[in-house]
Amino acid sequence: MSQQQQATAPAPVQTSSWSGTQWTALLGLSFAVFMVSLDVTVVVVSLGRIQHDLGLSQSELQWVVTAYSAGICSVLLSAGVLADRFGRRQAFFFGLILFALASGAAGLADRPELLNVARAVQGWAQHCSLAVPARCWRKFFPGSERTKAFGVWGTVNGHRAWPSVRCWEG
Repeated sequence: MSQQQQATAPAPVQTSSWSGTQWTALLGLSFAVFMVSLDVTVVVVSLGRIQHDLGLSQSELQWVVTAYSAGICSVLLSAGVLADRFGRRQAFFFGLILFALASGAAGLADRPELLNVARAVQGWAQHCSLAVPARCWRKFFPGSERTKAFGVWGTVNGHRAWPSVRCWEG
């Protein structure tokens, strides 16, 4: 075969060959984001109890949800930059650890101000950890494999509307 024929020959079609590292990354990222989403759902379901236990007015109760959304929206652009600068893995785990700490602080809050600050930190930390997974797909999943990864990701995480989605929609 001549060099010209070799240069124009089509590339062989690759079959699916997901490695353990790819699956571990996909499942780990999906599970972490699912847990964050579960926390959001728990708070919404618990709003009545939160209002009763802390003696909140209706406007104070609205801030429990709004503080979280404000935290997410405040880092929409900078979270990806931080992940690029300090590393995606570090940004992801920093976001998850900070989210867990803020969740504990929210659970222990005995005043509306403390609860709202903890919720804002939760929102900020959530978006720090959520900005990372979408940027990891190109590294872990080449070409058509990326479509399968998004399918798994969407199955685990596509069932809810994040407050950050509302921020994008205006």
